[in-house]
Amino acid sequence: MQSILDICASAVSPSCTPPCETPMMNTLAGLPVELLLSITDFLPPTEKKKLPVLRRLERDLPKYFVCYVCHILHKYHGPEFFGLYDGGYDQENCPLRCLPKWKKGELSLRLRDQDPLWFHAYRRFFFIHLQLAMRRFYYGENFGISTEALSYTQVCTYPGPPSCPEITSLFSTDAQICPKTPGLCLRIQQMMFVHSRAPTLLLSRRDAGWMGAPPEIMFICIHISHKRHARLLDNVVKAYLNGMNALSSTYTCKICTAECRIEVCEYGSDLALVLTTWINLGAGLTPDDPQWIVHSCDWVYNRVTLDPNHRKDSSRLCFENVSPRSLEALRSCNLSYLKDQRFKQVMYEIYGDTRVWYLPPKGSWGNYLFMS
Repeated sequence: MQSILDICASAVSPSCTPPCETPMMNTLAGLPVELLLSITDFLPPTEKKKLPVLRRLERDLPKYFVCYVCHILHKYHGPEFFGLYDGGYDQENCPLRCLPKWKKGELSLRLRDQDPLWFHAYRRFFFIHLQLAMRRFYYGENFGISTEALSYTQVCTYPGPPSCPEITSLFSTDAQICPKTPGLCLRIQQMMFVHSRAPTLLLSRRDAGWMGAPPEIMFICIHISHKRHARLLDNVVKAYLNGMNALSSTYTCKICTAECRIEVCEYGSDLALVLTTWINLGAGLTPDDPQWIVHSCDWVYNRVTLDPNHRKDSSRLCFENVSPRSLEALRSCNLSYLKDQRFKQVMYEIYGDTRVWYLPPKGSWGNYLFMS
Protein backbone atom coordinates (compact mmCIF):
# COMPACT_ATOMS: atom_id res chain seq x y z
CA MET A 1 0.00 0.00 0.00
CA GLN A 2 1.30 3.42 -0.91
CA SER A 3 2.04 5.85 1.89
CA ILE A 4 0.54 9.34 1.97
CA LEU A 5 3.99 10.64 1.07
CA ASP A 6 4.09 8.45 -2.08
CA ILE A 7 0.56 9.40 -3.10
CA CYS A 8 1.26 13.13 -2.77
CA ALA A 9 4.61 12.90 -4.49
CA SER A 10 3.37 10.82 -7.44
CA ALA A 11 0.23 12.87 -8.07
CA VAL A 12 2.00 16.13 -8.69
CA SER A 13 4.61 17.70 -10.89
CA PRO A 14 8.09 18.73 -9.62
CA SER A 15 7.94 21.07 -6.62
CA CYS A 16 10.49 23.59 -7.80
CA THR A 17 8.47 24.95 -10.71
CA PRO A 18 6.46 28.16 -10.45
CA PRO A 19 2.69 27.71 -10.09
CA CYS A 20 0.65 27.78 -13.27
CA GLU A 21 -1.75 30.65 -13.91
CA THR A 22 -4.56 28.13 -14.49
CA PRO A 23 -4.62 25.18 -12.04
CA MET A 24 -4.39 21.78 -13.74
CA MET A 25 -6.86 18.99 -13.04
CA ASN A 26 -4.29 17.06 -11.00
CA THR A 27 -3.86 19.76 -8.36
CA LEU A 28 -4.86 19.27 -4.75
CA ALA A 29 -6.77 22.54 -4.62
CA GLY A 30 -10.13 20.77 -4.59
CA LEU A 31 -9.49 19.20 -1.21
CA PRO A 32 -10.50 21.03 1.98
CA VAL A 33 -7.68 23.03 3.53
CA GLU A 34 -8.14 21.14 6.80
CA LEU A 35 -7.51 17.83 5.01
CA LEU A 36 -4.42 19.13 3.25
CA LEU A 37 -2.99 20.37 6.53
CA SER A 38 -3.82 17.05 8.18
CA ILE A 39 -1.75 15.32 5.52
CA THR A 40 1.31 17.15 6.78
CA ASP A 41 0.84 15.61 10.23
CA PHE A 42 1.55 12.18 8.74
CA LEU A 43 4.67 13.18 6.86
CA PRO A 44 8.00 11.73 8.00
CA PRO A 45 9.89 13.96 10.44
CA THR A 46 13.07 13.99 8.37
CA GLU A 47 13.55 17.22 6.43
CA LYS A 48 14.79 15.48 3.26
CA LYS A 49 11.55 13.52 2.75
CA LYS A 50 9.12 16.06 4.15
CA LEU A 51 10.06 19.29 2.38
CA PRO A 52 9.29 18.20 -1.22
CA VAL A 53 5.71 17.34 -0.27
CA LEU A 54 5.29 20.54 1.75
CA ARG A 55 6.52 22.55 -1.22
CA ARG A 56 4.00 20.85 -3.47
CA LEU A 57 1.13 21.37 -1.04
CA GLU A 58 2.20 25.00 -0.79
CA ARG A 59 1.52 25.48 -4.51
CA ASP A 60 -2.18 24.74 -4.07
CA LEU A 61 -2.49 26.65 -0.78
CA PRO A 62 -1.53 30.24 -1.67
CA LYS A 63 -2.31 31.52 1.83
CA TYR A 64 0.25 29.13 3.31
CA PHE A 65 4.01 28.93 2.93
CA VAL A 66 6.67 26.40 3.85
CA CYS A 67 8.60 27.30 6.98
CA TYR A 68 12.17 26.09 6.56
CA VAL A 69 12.71 26.39 10.31
CA CYS A 70 9.69 24.50 11.63
CA HIS A 71 9.27 22.28 8.53
CA ILE A 72 5.52 22.83 8.49
CA LEU A 73 3.09 25.06 6.59
CA HIS A 74 2.45 28.45 8.20
CA LYS A 75 -0.56 30.55 7.29
CA TYR A 76 0.23 34.07 6.16
CA HIS A 77 -2.69 36.36 6.96
CA GLY A 78 -1.00 39.74 7.22
CA PRO A 79 -0.65 42.49 8.07
CA GLU A 80 1.74 42.92 5.21
CA PHE A 81 4.68 43.72 7.44
CA PHE A 82 4.06 40.81 9.81
CA GLY A 83 7.14 41.67 11.87
CA LEU A 84 9.28 40.61 8.93
CA TYR A 85 11.12 43.72 7.85
CA ASP A 86 14.41 45.13 9.20
CA GLY A 87 14.90 42.29 11.69
CA GLY A 88 12.73 44.04 14.26
CA TYR A 89 10.10 41.99 16.01
CA ASP A 90 8.20 41.81 19.24
CA GLN A 91 8.92 38.27 20.38
CA GLU A 92 5.76 38.11 22.53
CA ASN A 93 3.28 39.38 19.95
CA CYS A 94 4.86 38.47 16.60
CA PRO A 95 2.58 35.98 14.79
CA LEU A 96 5.66 34.12 13.54
CA ARG A 97 7.36 32.86 16.69
CA CYS A 98 10.11 31.10 14.77
CA LEU A 99 11.29 34.37 13.17
CA PRO A 100 14.49 34.66 15.28
CA LYS A 101 15.63 31.28 13.95
CA TRP A 102 15.46 32.51 10.36
CA LYS A 103 18.77 34.24 11.05
CA LYS A 104 20.68 31.01 10.43
CA GLY A 105 23.07 31.24 7.49
CA GLU A 106 21.24 29.64 4.60
CA LEU A 107 18.01 31.55 5.32
CA SER A 108 19.53 35.02 5.81
CA LEU A 109 20.82 37.41 3.16
CA ARG A 110 24.22 38.96 3.78
CA LEU A 111 23.98 42.74 3.62
CA ARG A 112 27.20 43.51 5.47
CA ASP A 113 30.63 42.10 6.20
CA GLN A 114 30.69 39.17 8.60
CA ASP A 115 32.82 41.05 11.12
CA PRO A 116 30.42 42.19 13.89
CA LEU A 117 32.40 45.41 14.29
CA TRP A 118 31.16 46.43 10.89
CA PHE A 119 27.52 46.17 11.84
CA HIS A 120 25.91 49.37 10.65
CA ALA A 121 22.55 48.35 9.18
CA TYR A 122 19.73 47.04 11.32
CA ARG A 123 18.14 45.78 8.11
CA ARG A 124 17.58 42.03 7.95
CA PHE A 125 16.44 40.12 4.90
CA PHE A 126 15.42 36.49 5.26
CA PHE A 127 14.41 33.91 2.66
CA ILE A 128 10.85 34.31 3.93
CA HIS A 129 10.79 37.87 2.48
CA LEU A 130 11.71 36.47 -0.93
CA GLN A 131 9.16 33.65 -0.55
CA LEU A 132 6.25 35.94 0.26
CA ALA A 133 7.11 38.62 -2.30
CA MET A 134 7.26 36.02 -5.07
CA ARG A 135 3.97 34.48 -3.90
CA ARG A 136 2.28 37.77 -4.71
CA PHE A 137 3.87 37.69 -8.15
CA TYR A 138 2.74 34.11 -8.77
CA TYR A 139 -0.76 34.27 -7.23
CA GLY A 140 -1.84 37.92 -7.23
CA GLU A 141 -2.20 40.84 -4.84
CA ASN A 142 -4.36 38.93 -2.35
CA PHE A 143 -1.40 36.79 -1.34
CA GLY A 144 2.09 37.33 0.02
CA ILE A 145 3.65 40.77 0.44
CA SER A 146 4.36 43.64 -1.92
CA THR A 147 7.82 44.78 -2.94
CA GLU A 148 7.02 48.08 -1.19
CA ALA A 149 7.02 46.15 2.10
CA LEU A 150 10.71 45.42 1.55
CA SER A 151 11.81 49.05 1.31
CA TYR A 152 13.87 50.47 4.15
CA THR A 153 16.02 53.54 4.80
CA GLN A 154 18.35 54.07 7.73
CA VAL A 155 20.70 56.88 8.77
CA CYS A 156 23.52 56.50 11.27
CA THR A 157 25.83 59.17 12.72
CA TYR A 158 29.45 58.72 13.82
CA PRO A 159 31.81 61.05 15.70
CA GLY A 160 34.39 62.56 13.39
CA PRO A 161 37.63 64.56 13.62
CA PRO A 162 37.71 68.32 14.38
CA SER A 163 37.48 69.16 10.68
CA CYS A 164 34.15 67.32 10.49
CA PRO A 165 32.75 66.64 13.99
CA GLU A 166 30.05 64.32 12.70
CA ILE A 167 30.02 61.82 9.82
CA THR A 168 26.68 60.55 8.55
CA SER A 169 25.92 57.36 6.64
CA LEU A 170 22.76 56.21 4.89
CA PHE A 171 21.63 52.71 3.98
CA SER A 172 18.53 52.03 1.86
CA THR A 173 16.97 49.07 0.08
CA ASP A 174 14.13 48.78 -2.39
CA ALA A 175 12.89 45.78 -4.35
CA GLN A 176 11.35 44.98 -7.72
CA ILE A 177 10.35 41.72 -9.38
CA CYS A 178 11.79 41.11 -12.82
CA PRO A 179 9.00 39.25 -14.69
CA LYS A 180 11.24 37.93 -17.45
CA THR A 181 13.35 35.65 -15.26
CA PRO A 182 11.34 35.75 -12.90
CA GLY A 183 13.26 36.90 -9.85
CA LEU A 184 13.36 39.45 -7.05
CA CYS A 185 15.98 42.16 -7.51
CA LEU A 186 17.23 44.45 -4.74
CA ARG A 187 18.73 47.91 -5.16
CA ILE A 188 20.88 48.76 -2.16
CA GLN A 189 22.26 52.28 -1.76
CA GLN A 190 24.87 53.32 0.81
CA MET A 191 26.13 56.86 1.36
CA MET A 192 28.81 58.57 3.39
CA PHE A 193 28.13 62.29 3.94
CA VAL A 194 30.82 64.80 5.00
CA HIS A 195 31.41 68.54 4.78
CA SER A 196 33.21 69.64 1.62
CA ARG A 197 36.08 71.05 3.69
CA ALA A 198 37.00 67.48 4.74
CA PRO A 199 36.92 65.49 1.46
CA THR A 200 39.77 63.16 2.46
CA LEU A 201 37.48 61.55 5.04
CA LEU A 202 35.90 59.73 2.11
CA LEU A 203 39.12 57.71 1.73
CA SER A 204 39.47 54.38 3.52
CA ARG A 205 41.45 54.39 6.75
CA ARG A 206 43.38 51.52 8.26
CA ASP A 207 43.19 52.91 11.78
CA ALA A 208 41.40 50.31 13.94
CA GLY A 209 39.35 53.08 15.50
CA TRP A 210 37.61 53.62 12.16
CA MET A 211 36.85 49.98 11.36
CA GLY A 212 33.25 50.36 12.49
CA ALA A 213 32.58 53.56 10.53
CA PRO A 214 32.23 54.51 6.86
CA PRO A 215 33.69 54.07 4.35
CA GLU A 216 35.11 50.86 5.88
CA ILE A 217 31.63 49.43 6.42
CA MET A 218 30.33 50.11 2.90
CA PHE A 219 29.65 46.68 1.45
CA ILE A 220 29.22 45.32 -2.08
CA CYS A 221 29.19 41.54 -1.63
CA ILE A 222 30.90 38.80 0.35
CA HIS A 223 33.00 37.70 -2.63
CA ILE A 224 35.02 40.91 -2.68
CA SER A 225 37.78 41.24 -0.10
CA HIS A 226 38.03 44.21 2.24
CA LYS A 227 41.12 45.45 0.39
CA ARG A 228 39.32 45.18 -2.94
CA HIS A 229 36.34 47.08 -1.52
CA ALA A 230 38.65 49.86 -0.31
CA ARG A 231 40.47 50.06 -3.62
CA LEU A 232 37.26 50.31 -5.65
CA LEU A 233 35.95 53.14 -3.46
CA ASP A 234 39.27 54.96 -3.11
CA ASN A 235 39.90 55.04 -6.86
CA VAL A 236 36.77 57.12 -7.37
CA VAL A 237 37.47 59.39 -4.39
CA LYS A 238 41.07 60.02 -5.47
CA ALA A 239 39.93 60.87 -8.98
CA TYR A 240 37.55 63.44 -7.51
CA LEU A 241 40.28 64.88 -5.27
CA ASN A 242 42.45 65.25 -8.37
CA GLY A 243 39.85 67.46 -10.00
CA MET A 244 37.89 64.98 -12.08
CA ASN A 245 34.28 66.01 -11.39
CA ALA A 246 31.18 63.89 -11.95
CA LEU A 247 33.27 60.74 -12.02
CA SER A 248 31.75 57.33 -11.42
CA SER A 249 32.89 53.74 -11.66
CA THR A 250 31.07 50.42 -12.09
CA TYR A 251 31.97 46.90 -11.05
CA THR A 252 30.38 43.45 -11.49
CA CYS A 253 31.22 40.51 -9.22
CA LYS A 254 32.27 37.47 -11.25
CA ILE A 255 30.82 35.06 -8.68
CA CYS A 256 27.37 36.42 -7.75
CA THR A 257 26.92 38.94 -10.62
CA ALA A 258 26.18 41.76 -8.16
CA GLU A 259 26.58 45.08 -10.00
CA CYS A 260 27.60 48.31 -8.35
CA ARG A 261 28.07 51.97 -9.22
CA ILE A 262 30.40 54.17 -7.16
CA GLU A 263 30.34 57.97 -7.37
CA VAL A 264 31.17 61.15 -5.47
CA CYS A 265 28.38 63.74 -5.44
CA GLU A 266 28.51 67.40 -4.47
CA TYR A 267 25.42 68.53 -2.58
CA GLY A 268 25.57 72.18 -1.59
CA SER A 269 28.45 72.55 0.86
CA ASP A 270 28.65 68.79 1.45
CA LEU A 271 30.09 65.74 -0.28
CA ALA A 272 28.70 62.23 -0.52
CA LEU A 273 30.37 58.97 -1.46
CA VAL A 274 27.56 56.91 -3.00
CA LEU A 275 27.63 53.15 -3.53
CA THR A 276 24.63 51.54 -5.27
CA THR A 277 24.43 47.77 -5.67
CA TRP A 278 21.96 45.59 -7.58
CA ILE A 279 21.48 41.87 -6.88
CA ASN A 280 19.07 39.20 -8.15
CA LEU A 281 17.85 36.75 -5.48
CA GLY A 282 16.05 34.39 -7.84
CA ALA A 283 12.53 33.00 -7.96
CA GLY A 284 12.11 32.21 -4.25
CA LEU A 285 11.01 28.61 -4.78
CA THR A 286 13.56 27.02 -2.44
CA PRO A 287 16.51 28.19 -0.31
CA ASP A 288 18.62 25.65 -2.21
CA ASP A 289 18.44 27.87 -5.30
CA PRO A 290 22.03 28.93 -6.20
CA GLN A 291 20.80 32.46 -6.93
CA TRP A 292 19.79 32.74 -3.28
CA ILE A 293 22.69 30.81 -1.74
CA VAL A 294 25.35 32.86 -3.52
CA HIS A 295 24.09 35.96 -1.70
CA SER A 296 23.27 34.28 1.62
CA CYS A 297 25.27 34.06 4.82
CA ASP A 298 25.77 30.37 4.02
CA TRP A 299 27.90 30.96 0.92
CA VAL A 300 31.16 30.57 2.86
CA TYR A 301 30.22 26.95 3.60
CA ASN A 302 28.19 26.16 0.47
CA ARG A 303 30.06 27.60 -2.49
CA VAL A 304 27.63 27.14 -5.32
CA THR A 305 28.20 28.18 -8.92
CA LEU A 306 25.58 30.10 -10.84
CA ASP A 307 24.12 28.60 -13.98
CA PRO A 308 25.28 30.42 -17.16
CA ASN A 309 21.65 31.36 -17.85
CA HIS A 310 21.58 33.32 -14.58
CA ARG A 311 24.56 35.37 -15.76
CA LYS A 312 22.94 36.61 -18.95
CA ASP A 313 20.60 39.20 -17.50
CA SER A 314 21.91 42.31 -15.79
CA SER A 315 20.46 42.75 -12.28
CA ARG A 316 20.76 46.49 -12.71
CA LEU A 317 18.89 46.60 -16.02
CA CYS A 318 16.23 44.18 -14.75
CA PHE A 319 15.59 46.43 -11.77
CA GLU A 320 15.74 49.82 -13.46
CA ASN A 321 13.51 48.71 -16.34
CA VAL A 322 10.59 48.03 -13.98
CA SER A 323 11.26 50.47 -11.13
CA PRO A 324 8.93 53.49 -10.92
CA ARG A 325 11.76 55.46 -9.30
CA SER A 326 14.95 56.07 -11.24
CA LEU A 327 18.43 55.84 -9.76
CA GLU A 328 18.75 59.62 -10.01
CA ALA A 329 15.49 60.13 -8.11
CA LEU A 330 16.57 57.69 -5.39
CA ARG A 331 19.94 59.40 -4.98
CA SER A 332 18.35 62.85 -4.81
CA CYS A 333 15.83 61.68 -2.21
CA ASN A 334 18.47 60.03 -0.02
CA LEU A 335 20.75 63.07 -0.20
CA SER A 336 17.87 65.28 0.89
CA TYR A 337 17.50 63.21 4.08
CA LEU A 338 21.12 63.93 4.98
CA LYS A 339 21.16 67.64 4.20
CA ASP A 340 20.82 69.66 7.42
CA GLN A 341 19.89 66.41 9.20
CA ARG A 342 16.39 66.41 7.74
CA PHE A 343 16.21 62.70 8.59
CA LYS A 344 15.52 63.67 12.21
CA GLN A 345 12.29 65.31 11.09
CA VAL A 346 10.93 62.45 8.97
CA MET A 347 12.44 59.29 10.48
CA TYR A 348 12.10 57.35 13.73
CA GLU A 349 14.89 56.92 16.22
CA ILE A 350 15.89 53.29 16.67
CA TYR A 351 14.84 51.95 20.04
CA GLY A 352 17.95 51.73 22.23
CA ASP A 353 20.36 53.39 19.77
CA THR A 354 20.24 57.18 19.60
CA ARG A 355 22.74 57.27 16.72
CA VAL A 356 20.41 55.50 14.31
CA TRP A 357 17.24 56.71 12.59
CA TYR A 358 15.10 54.73 10.19
CA LEU A 359 12.24 55.15 7.74
CA PRO A 360 10.00 52.06 7.60
CA PRO A 361 7.77 51.23 4.62
CA LYS A 362 4.59 53.28 4.35
CA GLY A 363 1.81 51.85 6.50
CA SER A 364 4.06 49.77 8.76
CA TRP A 365 4.38 49.74 12.53
CA GLY A 366 6.26 53.05 12.79
CA ASN A 367 8.38 53.29 15.89
CA TYR A 368 6.77 50.23 17.49
CA LEU A 369 9.94 48.30 16.89
CA PHE A 370 12.10 45.97 18.91
CA MET A 371 15.55 45.23 17.56
CA SER A 372 17.26 41.88 17.82
